[in-house]
Amino acid sequence: MKPFCALALLFFPLSPGPTQDDEEKIKARQAEIAQFLKTAKEDRQFRAALGDLRRLADRAYEINRYEISARLHEQAEKVARILKDAALATELQGATKRARETGKEYEKVVRSELKLSALEGKPEDYLVTAKFYALVKGDWKAAIPLLAKGSDAKLKEAAEADLGEPKSPDEQVALAERWWALGEKYRERALHWYGTAWLLSTGVAKERLRTRCLEVSRHRVTSRPPLEVPAKWTRENSGKTVQLDAGCAHAGTCSVRFDPSSGKPGDEFSGLKSGAIPSAEGRAYVLSGWVLSDGNVRDDNLMVVAFDAGGKTITLLLAPVPIDSPFWTRISREVTCPPTTTSIDVRLQMLSRSGRIWLDEVSLRDENEAELLQNGSFEEMK
Repeated sequence: MKPFCALALLFFPLSPGPTQDDEEKIKARQAEIAQFLKTAKEDRQFRAALGDLRRLADRAYEINRYEISARLHEQAEKVARILKDAALATELQGATKRARETGKEYEKVVRSELKLSALEGKPEDYLVTAKFYALVKGDWKAAIPLLAKGSDAKLKEAAEADLGEPKSPDEQVALAERWWALGEKYRERALHWYGTAWLLSTGVAKERLRTRCLEVSRHRVTSRPPLEVPAKWTRENSGKTVQLDAGCAHAGTCSVRFDPSSGKPGDEFSGLKSGAIPSAEGRAYVLSGWVLSDGNVRDDNLMVVAFDAGGKTITLLLAPVPIDSPFWTRISREVTCPPTTTSIDVRLQMLSRSGRIWLDEVSLRDENEAELLQNGSFEEMK
């Protein structure tokens, strides 16, 4: 996205690798933002600074400068409180805590990596380093070879099988089951292999795999009773084909489930929409969400809808839902509001006459990384 404020003009690119030069650039940028905030008076100025601080914090985290990331999150939290955004301030508090906790873990990794580079490492050093790459960084490509040399026998066996890159769907499912059995932390890798097997499976084998994919994707079971729709969201149709599902979630305790509509007048599709969000021509956003689809066959979409001052729909900015993909998949797209836009909302519409869709963790962020949706996690009830 293009920066739109004077502060953003100070931005400079950071190289992708963790270097001393990167760290110095981040610190210099942080000082410039602090100076800018001394004279900031308008909300848009504070929001611009907030967005830049969050981007810098993410970059510092990415290059393993965790204490710097924590301090940037703390600075961003102060700005959020100036803007009286209590929810964001709480979120940033959590980010500060995570950065410091990760920093402590990284200190152990550095010690292990030094031993490995000096050829003095033991299997435990491989394990410590591998877990950091896999579970903190999400870099399984780097983690798998290290796990194969680690001290945990079960992880070692799974990693060795993973390095063999099984080609048949049966072998891929077997490997997925092995990762799944290792517990919650390793289920991301299990889902990778379930998804790989799904693309190669056909016929009865695919239907068996569908059942398993749905089982593992719906493993969060809670004692909550059947629910209607989440707070801050409303149905678009007259039926009850959209409701919270407390037995399925990508994160948290529930998601929203969409079943096919009747197709009758007033019930042409199953839909859920957010409240209206003030906007204007040229404003840019990133729309994202996690979806799970089972047997849907046609044009189902997560979308931003733009309206003019009279409430007339100007355009639909679509992020298509994958067709028949029974495992959690993140979808996203960048959107820019067209001329005459005065407001927007976010919706998911299911036009398929068969199948089911689940939606979770919906987000709409502006150019300053500010979250605009209320209750996009669907955890707040009416």
